[in-house]
Amino acid sequence: MTGPLGATGLRHRIHITEAELSVLVRGTVYSARLGTGPAPKLVPTPAGWIAVPGQLLAGEAAGEVAITVQPASADLLLPVVAAW
Repeated sequence: MTGPLGATGLRHRIHITEAELSVLVRGTVYSARLGTGPAPKLVPTPAGWIAVPGQLLAGEAAGEVAITVQPASADLLLPVVAAW
């Protein structure tokens, strides 16, 4: 995926519902704010797995989180596949 997508574009790209996207974003923001580490949420899609990491932004607006959506790398997927 390249370039910024709105929620609608993202939902159509990875084939999830609005409710599922909301849970994904809220969970990612919650994890980032807790500081539980950089472990991204992993989501299976028809086109392959994606990783959705969140990171707290530095600056004046405390608590703001940047979320990125990217293809999941093999090192992120290995524990998931091994556990399956």
